[in-house]
Amino acid sequence: MINSRHSLRSSLVPLSFLALSLAAPGLSAQEFRGTISGSVTDPTGAAISGAQVLIRETATGTLNKTLTDASGQYVVPFLPPGTYEVSVEMTGFKKVLRSGLTLESAAHPIIDLTLPLGNTQETISVNADTPLVDTANSSVGQVITTHQVEDFPINGRTPLVLTELAVGVVATSYPSQVHPFDNNGASSFSIGGTPQQTSEILLDGSPDTVWSGAIAYSPIQEAVQEVSVRAFDTDAGFGHTIGGVMNQITKSGSNAYHGSLYEFGVVSPLGANSYFNKHVSNPANIKPRPVPHFNQFGGTFGGPIRIPHVFNGTDKLFFFVAAEGLPDSTPSSTLLTVPTAAERTGDFSALLPLGCPKGYLGTDPSHCSDGTVNAYQIFNPFTAVQNGTTVTRSPIANNNLAAAGLPLNAIALNYLKLYPAANIPAANADGTQNYISNSPASDSFNNEFIRIDWNMSARSHMVVDYRRNLRINHKFDYFDNGATGQGSTRGNRGATVDEVFTVNPSTVLDVRANWTDNYEYTYPASTSFSPTTIGFPASLTAGSRFPMLPFLNFSTFQTLGFNTASNDPAQSYQLFGDLVKVAGRHTIKVGGDGRQYRLDLTTFGDASGNFTFGPTFLQSSSSGSAPKPVAYELASFLLGLPTAGNYTQATTANMHAYYMAFFVQDDWRVNDNLTFNLGLRYDHQNPQEEKLSRVVNGFNPTAATNVSGAAAAAYAASPISQVPAGSFNTSGGLTYPTGATNGAIYQTLSHNVSPRIGFSFTPPALNKKTVIRGGFAMFVQPINLSNLGANGTTSSSAQVNNEGFTSTTPYVATNNNYLTTANTLSNPFPNGFTVAPGSSLGASTFLGQTVAFAAPAVHDPYSLRWNLGVQQSLTPSLLVEVDYVGNHSVHLPVGATQLNVIPRQLLSTLATRDNTLAASYNGTSCLAM
Repeated sequence: MINSRHSLRSSLVPLSFLALSLAAPGLSAQEFRGTISGSVTDPTGAAISGAQVLIRETATGTLNKTLTDASGQYVVPFLPPGTYEVSVEMTGFKKVLRSGLTLESAAHPIIDLTLPLGNTQETISVNADTPLVDTANSSVGQVITTHQVEDFPINGRTPLVLTELAVGVVATSYPSQVHPFDNNGASSFSIGGTPQQTSEILLDGSPDTVWSGAIAYSPIQEAVQEVSVRAFDTDAGFGHTIGGVMNQITKSGSNAYHGSLYEFGVVSPLGANSYFNKHVSNPANIKPRPVPHFNQFGGTFGGPIRIPHVFNGTDKLFFFVAAEGLPDSTPSSTLLTVPTAAERTGDFSALLPLGCPKGYLGTDPSHCSDGTVNAYQIFNPFTAVQNGTTVTRSPIANNNLAAAGLPLNAIALNYLKLYPAANIPAANADGTQNYISNSPASDSFNNEFIRIDWNMSARSHMVVDYRRNLRINHKFDYFDNGATGQGSTRGNRGATVDEVFTVNPSTVLDVRANWTDNYEYTYPASTSFSPTTIGFPASLTAGSRFPMLPFLNFSTFQTLGFNTASNDPAQSYQLFGDLVKVAGRHTIKVGGDGRQYRLDLTTFGDASGNFTFGPTFLQSSSSGSAPKPVAYELASFLLGLPTAGNYTQATTANMHAYYMAFFVQDDWRVNDNLTFNLGLRYDHQNPQEEKLSRVVNGFNPTAATNVSGAAAAAYAASPISQVPAGSFNTSGGLTYPTGATNGAIYQTLSHNVSPRIGFSFTPPALNKKTVIRGGFAMFVQPINLSNLGANGTTSSSAQVNNEGFTSTTPYVATNNNYLTTANTLSNPFPNGFTVAPGSSLGASTFLGQTVAFAAPAVHDPYSLRWNLGVQQSLTPSLLVEVDYVGNHSVHLPVGATQLNVIPRQLLSTLATRDNTLAASYNGTSCLAM
């Protein structure tokens, strides 16, 4: 998020919890694979150097080989989750085989083995599960296991919601169904007291977020092997977040063919009818029960790639594919107001008795018996006369436009054809709420995933995946004709290539490339409309970047048209690499992470026009009360007299930013009971830049504008006592990126170096069943373009300020206080449209209008976090863990800072209204402090 001004905020969030776990906590949250390490000794406890260690994944037969070093230590990193066996052999000793080891995501079990003296042809087999206690590091987290992912009922079958089961995770939204296409809904959680959408979401270790921090591609539940959650980690490879890391690990093929088919649905006949459908005065008007439809179905299949008589991929080449479909339709009963048959002809006489329940003044329905104006009486805008500063009008006889000889606007009559007739008796005496719509919100969603695992040799292992999903949504089409409502298309695509290469027995390299593409397009329910098809001049269609039905803004009747179209494609690219080197009891890791983020943002707004119909033309006088909206809104519309409106010609912002990080980590196993984790990480993100500099990058309070002199002179001619003429400041204007700023909308001031320190201590006297762990780390939050709400929630709309490049032409209703009309609905913009000046006017751009801009200089938010905890293994399958996690966050962003503050010396200090001060401001109300 980018704050609109400098903001500093800190929070101290202690988190304590008691966890019962059936699985061991893991190592690095950024790396989804695990590590197996340990020592090899002889019966006397002396280290055995040069022993061959072979680690085999039992389902795929994947082999990883290494040798123990001079101190008898071995480390094998980058092992995919699965079931493993470890064998060690050395001349003069019996071979030892340890099987039944379950390795979870990011886990790091330490397997120490003792070789008995004897012949290498003899094998001693030990079947034992992975130790539950984590003696390798001080990370705090939890793994949602394969069985839990498969068996837990998830409403919507979106695996990421399982993160809410992990310790340190709190949901930030109310419980509801979360579909695989609900990007923001699935990302609504907080880890360790940090804001939502500030945690890193990964898919097999690669970034899987859209530009706002929400999840991009949601994998199929049947394709997910584990969900790993890390609330705290001292590994320097962990970064790009001040929260935690969620890693969804996908399944791979194995040496045996496996598949699944499933279908989940809603049993429609068991649903009840809605209250408004069946509670009507006339039983004949009962509406039938809306029938929802929800079907989520799919399947998976995986195994070795084999071509008979040509190629056998057993132990070498595997595939796994998954596909899912989700068509749904959810009707919703909505009460609306449509014009009555009489109102469509301009006859509003039925409303008059409602305004005078005690009768009229004589036979004149425009005034009630007490002399007051009938609240439903409308007045003739073409009879306006001016007396002094007051404009008065004559009433329309019997509220009937046609009888008064007032022609109805042709465009308005075309719009009326889009309203259906009322289908229920009106709920109110004024005829409102006379239509019920059961228009459904419908989705068509499909999701595909494919993964290839290739064991090129015992030294090289490659994983390639491709994923895509697409959702097409249609909703709010209340009249089933496209006059209301919207459609949207949201899709995600991505691919990852990852290779692990063993350089030598003590050195392993991992390199990865990842691409993620997210696009979201929102459009009207029907694209067959344009301003021309409804009768507007052709200029409204020709000047529009997105021709659609111009929007009619009513407060009583159902609005027509659309004005929130947008197109927001976004991409991210990553290159990641790290090298692990074993040197005695030190496991040293160095690596780098480089990313590019792109966002093309177009918010079309009122691309074909927006018109509001207020009471001003139809009220008795400029100082009189307005008629009721049900009377004036439609009448003003039928006469073609909007009171406000605008026409927008939007530009596109092509944004991009770069992120880079470098890290070094040393996991130092001092002895069999004590391990230190020591690391440093450097994070830096370049500012967001617009390709053609079509953005604002700040505000210069001292810049002169082309009206500064005239404004100062005008004020000096008639100043107020509170602000002397010499103190009246007319300077200040927007600034734009030029030259060396390369389209940057702000400058980043942070180059953060993050320390990581942790320890894991196993008291020798407690038989390796108790571990005391603790650590301290600093984490840096990336900056994005999301709008931040006052409650800390992150919006899915981007904050890009391009004043000057997007033009808005206001509709001019009158030039003389509504005495006469300046324009009508028939030709609302006769003088054409305002041309966007770009940045050519400099500080004089957008004078007299509201402006917004990002903070010109931004500090990266960061958090200082620490933990201290104890793990106790009670049984081979039961672990008790107690942890305390503290979090202190700095430079957290705020949504906006208001610059239009009133100087304190001009504010009242009374607890109640200060009438004396108010009078000195000519009746203008003032704030009380």
